[in-house]
Amino acid sequence: MQAFCSVTCGLSHSRAASETCSRRDLLRVGMVLVAGSGLGLLAPGSDNAKAASNSLEFLELRALDDSKKESRLPEFRKLADGVKVQDIAEGEGPSVEDGSRVAVHYVIRRSNGYFVDASYGFDRFDTFSFTSGSGDVIKGFDIGTKGMKPGGRRRFLVSPDQGYKTGTSKTSPGPIPPDWGNRRALSAHASEPLLFEVQVVKIR
Repeated sequence: MQAFCSVTCGLSHSRAASETCSRRDLLRVGMVLVAGSGLGLLAPGSDNAKAASNSLEFLELRALDDSKKESRLPEFRKLADGVKVQDIAEGEGPSVEDGSRVAVHYVIRRSNGYFVDASYGFDRFDTFSFTSGSGDVIKGFDIGTKGMKPGGRRRFLVSPDQGYKTGTSKTSPGPIPPDWGNRRALSAHASEPLLFEVQVVKIR
């Protein structure tokens, strides 16, 4: 799998380094994810997805379902808190705000594109649920999901200082993989910028 372009410059603790990362580099991250749909990225729950779910190659390429190829993607935009987001689909209905109980599907990747964890697969087909603004999840995930609507899809880049700096144990702010192997993988890369892709399933 061809490595993603480096996006770490935009998430560096150095302000000067951050300013040198072009918007084009951030756009390429999303474009490579979409291009991967031609490499066997399958909808969770489909027969083909189940058959491929134990393949290491499939796991490294896993992404949320792209029912339509996105020929043109919006650029990443920087939120006030520094998290960079790319909206893929707006969704409909109420928006995520503090106090919202939210159910999502997610994929976590390293900044080079390699798969770390997902909320489905591995015999897991449940959504991940959290209460926005409660401390249930890492700061970057909480910020990145604010304003999303049911059916909405978004990608966002989370720097280490807004990520898993308190650890990746089962009691740490999520999302945390329930299985040991993926927790270990997440822990190994917790000091790196991480790329999340999230789809909101329900808000209540």
